[in-house]
Amino acid sequence: MPRRNRRQSTNISNHEVVILFLIALCVLLFIFHMEIVVYITIGAFVLETIWLIIRKFQNRPLTGQQVRRLDVSLVALFVILSIVWVTDIQVVFGVVVGVLAVLFILWKAISSQKRKVITSDIESKLSKALQLMDSTAKWYNNEDEANRELVTCLKSLNVDAAYGYKLPNGRIADAKVGDMLIEGKLSPDTAEVDRLIGQLSDYTQYGDKLNVVIYGQLSNNARRRIENEIHLKYIGRVFLTYLNNPQRKRTQVML
Repeated sequence: MPRRNRRQSTNISNHEVVILFLIALCVLLFIFHMEIVVYITIGAFVLETIWLIIRKFQNRPLTGQQVRRLDVSLVALFVILSIVWVTDIQVVFGVVVGVLAVLFILWKAISSQKRKVITSDIESKLSKALQLMDSTAKWYNNEDEANRELVTCLKSLNVDAAYGYKLPNGRIADAKVGDMLIEGKLSPDTAEVDRLIGQLSDYTQYGDKLNVVIYGQLSNNARRRIENEIHLKYIGRVFLTYLNNPQRKRTQVML
């Protein structure tokens, strides 16, 4: 317990250092009549705060490391803007920022469209079920147990879900919701993603739609591989659901 308290004190101390640094820089900028830098940075801080609040209400809070990165980015923005105004290169800076902003907006629009394509009609129900599961325990013990828990949570949301569904080829899907098959994966590693990719054709060859559901963490590499496979071969037939920052993890030893 004492160790935990010291860790919390350290985190608070680090946060206070960032705040004091920003306050000191604000005062300095006002002295040199560079209020615009302060206003821009405050605007960025307000947007960041609103975003963090939205993520919290969505039950997708950012991790401590991600919040620290945002703090560092905010400080960097403050420093860079100060240098820009001191060296009088606002026009060049504005053009560069404008180009980067346009590229960022295009990237987000493309990413959003790609994500929308692999989002099924039952996405909202599956996400709510995953959020319920994420809040009930700290660890996932095994994949089959997670599949059963998913069906239970879906039923609690008044969703007609059934555990296990036998396909004509003899394979058994983990669950079925309406006309949608469910294949659950628990924090899949490289080998498990390989296996999943091989299973997709078996699940979809009879015209069934499949929603892959990820319990626990999904690495960026695993997510990209699954999404690329769906976009390449299974548009409109295979979908992917996962939580961005799940708090419930996979135990080190699978049962």
